[in-house]
Amino acid sequence: MPSNKTGNSIVETPTITTIYTLAGKINSCTATQTIQVNVIDCQNLFFGLTNVAEGPDLAGNDSYTIRFYVTATNGSSNNYSNVALNSDLKNTFPYPVTYSISSLPVIKSIASGLNANTQFDGFSNMSLTTPLTSTLFANKTDTVYYSVSISPHGFNGALKNYVVGLADFSIVSLSDTSNNGYFCDPDNDGNPKNNNLVTTLDILPIDLFIPEGFSPDDDGNNDYFRIFGLKEQLVNFIVFNRWGNKVYEASGSSIIWDGHSNNKGVTLGSEKLPPSTYFYILEFPGQKAKTIKGFLEMRY
Repeated sequence: MPSNKTGNSIVETPTITTIYTLAGKINSCTATQTIQVNVIDCQNLFFGLTNVAEGPDLAGNDSYTIRFYVTATNGSSNNYSNVALNSDLKNTFPYPVTYSISSLPVIKSIASGLNANTQFDGFSNMSLTTPLTSTLFANKTDTVYYSVSISPHGFNGALKNYVVGLADFSIVSLSDTSNNGYFCDPDNDGNPKNNNLVTTLDILPIDLFIPEGFSPDDDGNNDYFRIFGLKEQLVNFIVFNRWGNKVYEASGSSIIWDGHSNNKGVTLGSEKLPPSTYFYILEFPGQKAKTIKGFLEMRY
């Protein structure tokens, strides 16, 4: 017993885990009770989340694919149990936008104690992990990946996503809301809870149409490769051959290509490029930069 005190009211303020024995006596009746008081230093329980979204990338001509990377960081020397990483997709993608899970959650980290939730749907089951079997080990950062396919149905503009993390240590419940990017505590004040920048998804008009190919054989049918629906948006259009050589590049709000290369040395004289599969990058520069990648077939 750390001290000997008597009286009807005894106050102790231990700074470390301590065992106490309480002895009581009424007349000739005596009893003792021994208890252990666990002291938890809440100042050192660091629990932070980040949320990174890649895309949206055009998938076909009526949907986008978005890839999410969620990281949970345990900056303490204690393991955290019952780890839940909740992503509410029904609020991220409100009507008229619809979504489906195109890739279920996968744990990307080596030797992780987290378990991915294969029942995740972002609506009735919002946790990317299975809390009862998920542990975030001491001084460990674990990453969970999943992807979503969305159909805007005429919507364009900004959508917002964030992840709420929950975990337990002993009798203490921990929580944090994700910070956009790769750093849960960018101001380095030891408190990730004051860094909760939401992850913004900028959705371009879905009426953007990128053909899957063309045949520049001058027969008057599908001789030009045209990108439709840019609506005066300035873009950079870059085409590469199968060896990664840049064969064509154009900028502006109207992309029309006749199959010739404007990269010297790729073709001889005024010849058009040979029939093949080409890889393209469509860049939307500016403050809200976006990139669409894909393939096109050139046939004669």
